[in-house]
Amino acid sequence: MKRAHFSTTRVSIPGMTIALSLLSPALPLLAASAARADGPPAIVQVFGGQRGTTSLAYSPDGQTIASGAFDATIKLWDTADGRLKRTLMTPVQPASLAYSPDGSALLSGHWDGVIRIWSPTDGALVRELPGHFSGVLGLALTPDGQTLVSSGADRTVRVWDWPNGSPLRTLTGHMDYVYGLASSPDGVHVASGSNDKTIRIWRISDGALIRTLNGHTSYVTGVAYSPDGSRLYSCSLDRSLRTWQISNGQLLRNTSLGTCSATALGVCDGGAAVAVTACHDVQIYQTSDGALLRTLPHADFVRTLAVSAAGDRLATVCKTVASGTIHEWNLNSGDLIHSFVGHSDHVPAVAFDPTADTVWTGSHDQTVRSWDVGSGQQLSAIDEEWGVNSLSVAPDGTRVAVADFLSRIVLRDPSDGQIQATISGFGEVYDVEYSASGALLAAGMASGHVRVFDPSGGALLQTFGPLDGPVFDVEFSPDDALLAAGASCGCGELPSDFGPVAVWRLSDGVEIFRRDAHVDATTSVAFSPDGALLASVGEDDALRLWRVATGEPVRTAHAGAAQAGVLFTADGRSLLTTCADGTIRVWRTADLGLRTTYDQETAGAWALARSADGALFAYSRDDASVVVAQTPTFCDAVDTNCDGSFNGFDVDPFVELLTGGAGPCAPCAGDVNGDGSVDGGDIDGFVDALLGAG
Repeated sequence: MKRAHFSTTRVSIPGMTIALSLLSPALPLLAASAARADGPPAIVQVFGGQRGTTSLAYSPDGQTIASGAFDATIKLWDTADGRLKRTLMTPVQPASLAYSPDGSALLSGHWDGVIRIWSPTDGALVRELPGHFSGVLGLALTPDGQTLVSSGADRTVRVWDWPNGSPLRTLTGHMDYVYGLASSPDGVHVASGSNDKTIRIWRISDGALIRTLNGHTSYVTGVAYSPDGSRLYSCSLDRSLRTWQISNGQLLRNTSLGTCSATALGVCDGGAAVAVTACHDVQIYQTSDGALLRTLPHADFVRTLAVSAAGDRLATVCKTVASGTIHEWNLNSGDLIHSFVGHSDHVPAVAFDPTADTVWTGSHDQTVRSWDVGSGQQLSAIDEEWGVNSLSVAPDGTRVAVADFLSRIVLRDPSDGQIQATISGFGEVYDVEYSASGALLAAGMASGHVRVFDPSGGALLQTFGPLDGPVFDVEFSPDDALLAAGASCGCGELPSDFGPVAVWRLSDGVEIFRRDAHVDATTSVAFSPDGALLASVGEDDALRLWRVATGEPVRTAHAGAAQAGVLFTADGRSLLTTCADGTIRVWRTADLGLRTTYDQETAGAWALARSADGALFAYSRDDASVVVAQTPTFCDAVDTNCDGSFNGFDVDPFVELLTGGAGPCAPCAGDVNGDGSVDGGDIDGFVDALLGAG
C-alpha cells in the first residue's frame, strides 16, 4: 500500500459523501464490562476533531459537542453517532466557546478580540461583538441567557447585553491574562481566574469587586461554581485543585495533583464530583471529602475538557497539535455505547479488503487495525512488534502482508491475526503490494531494489533495480504482466536530483523503461485500468502520464503542492491525487484537465487506496486519521457509443439514453448541461459539445 499518514463519522463535502472517516488517534480500547463504578468509565465516543483543538462546549441538550481549533474552524459533532454535523469557518482562531442556555446560539471568543455569535442550526454568523484588545479566553452566560461575561488576554472581564450586541461594562483589576471564568448559578456573580494567581468575584449588575481569593502560587486556569452556588472550585498550574467558601472566601480544601499542572476543570454528577485535567489524565474527585474517585487515562497531556449540562458526560481533548481528537466519556454507567477508537501515531498504510466491506490500516503505533466501512466500527486490532510502513490485503482476503520497521514482511491471517509466514533478511521495506491474482507479492526496498516473492512460502522469485533511491511505491499492472516502481533520488551509487519511475516485464525481467520522472522523489505510481498508461506523482507537485509500452511522456499537470498519492478511477476516465496541502484533486485522464479540487482538509492528505469495485476510495491524513469516501463520477459528454472517439455517432446513443435506451456507456452519458437531471435539455448541451460550443 502507498506510503503515507488517517477517524469515524459521516460527513459531507461538495461532490463527495464520506462513508467512513476518523480512524482517530486515541486511547486503548476499554472493554464495556470493565467500566463500572469501581473502575474507569468507558469511552462513549471518539470524534475526529481538528488539528490543535483548543476549546470544547456541550449544547444544553447534550446532543452536540462544539470544538474550536488552530485551523480557524469550529466543528459541531453529533454525540449520538459521532457524525460531523457542521463546520463553521472563522477568520481567526477561536480560543473559547459557549452555548446559550436555550441552545439557540453558539458563542465563540477569538484571538482578534472579537466575540462571534452563530446559529447552530444553519451555521450562519449572527453578530460580532468587538471590544477586547486581545484574545477572548473565557465566555460565561448567566442562567437566564440574557447576559454574557467574557475574559481576555487584555486582563479585563467584560459584561455584554449580547442579544442586542451592546457592551455594558468593563471590569478591571487583574494584572495578567484572565483564563478561568464562571457565572454563579443565580446569575448574580461571576468568578474570574487569572495568570496573576488570583481569583476575583464580581457582581454582574454593577461590576463591583466582591472578593479576591489568594492562595494559588501559579496561573489559575479554571474556575467553576458548585450547583448551589456556595462553593467555588479552582485549578492551577501550581498542581492543585482548591475548594473555596464563597460567603467568606475561606479555603476549604487544597487537593494536590501530584506532579501535574491543571489546565481545566468541570463539575459533574450533580455537583458530587469535580473533574480536573492532570497531565495525561483527567482525575475525578468527590466534592464531599476530596477523595479521588477515578482516573481517565489519555495518550497525551489533556488540554481542555467540557462537561454536559446533565453532568453525565465528559469531553476531553489532548494538546497534541497533530491530533485534536475529542474523547467523550460516560461518567455514570460506564457502558460502552460507541467506539471509533483509532491509531495514536502516523498511519502510512491503508488498504481495502477485496472480499469484504473492510478497510485495513497500519500505523507507527505498532498496530494493524480493520474497520467496517458501513458503521466505521473497529473490527480487529493486531499488535505488531514494530511500527508499520505498509500493508496489502490478498485478493482473496485470506492474508494481510505487513511491512514493519524491523525490515520484515509479516504475513498474517486476518481472521485471528496469527502469523502465517515471515519474509526477512533483505533490508527495510517501504511498500508491499499483492498482484491482482494474489500469486505474487512485490516489495519496494530502502536499498532501491524491487523484490518479488511467492506469498505462499516467502521464496524470493525476482529482483529488479536498484533505482537511485529508496522505492516508495510498487504497483502491478491489472493483468499481472508488468511491475512499476517509483523511488526517491540521490541515494544510489550515482546520486541524482530526480526520483525515477521504472517498469519491468515479469515474464523475463526485462526493463521496459526507466525515466527521471520527478524532482526530489516519486511518491506514488498507478496503472490505468487497461494497463496502457502509468501515472506518477512526486514532491515537485507534478502529475505525469507515461505510455507504458514505450515510456513516452504523454502529458503533465501541476497541483501547486507536493503530491503523495495517485490512482485511476475504475472507468479510467479520471485520476485522483492527494497533496501535502490537504487537497484531493480529480483530473480528467484525457487531457489532465483539473475536474475539481476538494480542499476541506487543513492538513496533508497522503496515501490513497481504492475499493475493489471502485465505488470508494480512502486517503490518510496528517492527524493519523483515515477518510473513506465515495469516488466522484463525471459526465464528459464524449464517446457515448464507446467507439473510441467523440464524433457525430455519439448523438444516437445519447438520445437512446434519454428515451429509455441503455448502452454500455449509459451511466456516464447523462446530465450534459449540468442541470441536475437527464432530460431533453441535455440534447442541446450534447450537440453544443459536438460543435465545440460547450
